[in-house]
Amino acid sequence: MPRRATPPTDRTSFTGFTGFTEFTDFVTEASASPDVVGIVLSGSRARQGMATAHSDHDVYVITTDARPASVPPPPPLIEGRRSAALDVMPLALSEFRTRGLPGDAYAWDRYAFVHSQVLLDRLDGTITRLVAEKSALEDLEAHRLVRSELDAYINSLYRSVALFATVERAARRAGHAPVLDSWGTDIDLLRPPAGRSRG
Repeated sequence: MPRRATPPTDRTSFTGFTGFTEFTDFVTEASASPDVVGIVLSGSRARQGMATAHSDHDVYVITTDARPASVPPPPPLIEGRRSAALDVMPLALSEFRTRGLPGDAYAWDRYAFVHSQVLLDRLDGTITRLVAEKSALEDLEAHRLVRSELDAYINSLYRSVALFATVERAARRAGHAPVLDSWGTDIDLLRPPAGRSRG
């Protein structure tokens, strides 16, 4: 049986957020289109305890690859929409299958599916299965990723830490020393080893 559109499970994170109505109205309208085969909520609104009053709803809308002539096109709002409450990313099913996976141009987007919520699955669990595959790394894949990306991460981290020394000097010259000093020894975590205080 197709999975019907359902609201997010963590409703507490939406309390007091006026955009929730816009979000639920959008899900209702998108779900009414036979062209739409899946809806996935991502981002902080999908993850318990991470949303703030300023968080929007990141929504993937998956549409069928082949629409019969008898089926009307999806509502214009599904073709991409961005507001303070919504960030809609429409994808054809064929695009969604590879989205975020190794070799895809959007491989960096894979984390978006970790702890995401499937709100609509009209393909007998296919959307749910694809989301599950994207949200976890197999052992061999994780090992290969570490080998290829760890060096770049360490290099980026080193450059960031090295740059902080220049930023700190400029901030102190600009009179912001009290703010920096208020961090106590925690600021040492941002300094290169040679610049750390000795205690």
